[in-house]
Amino acid sequence: MGHLCPPAQVLDLSHNQLSFVPPDLPEALEELHLQSNRISHVGPEAFLSTPSLRALFLRANRLHMTSIAPEAFLGLPHLCVVDTTGNPEQVLIQLPSTAPRQPRAGCP
Repeated sequence: MGHLCPPAQVLDLSHNQLSFVPPDLPEALEELHLQSNRISHVGPEAFLSTPSLRALFLRANRLHMTSIAPEAFLGLPHLCVVDTTGNPEQVLIQLPSTAPRQPRAGCP
């Protein structure tokens, strides 16, 4: 048995009263749960430490249309799920255009 498919690295920080995305997240992180916090801004360097991120859950925070820096997701070629439902305004996410358009494992 080889270790071809290690378990997904998941970090659940939901319901923590966070007001920003924590810095220095684990580099191997693939799934980040930040729902039900107080996050109102995501800066361009928010995910510099997590190049493997595939799924980001930001539902039920305090995000607005302009809350997320356009550059925030530039270094995340695997990102395919960003959930921003339940915020004060609908947040439109521009996923990295480098991502292949065909579905991949783990992405609906």
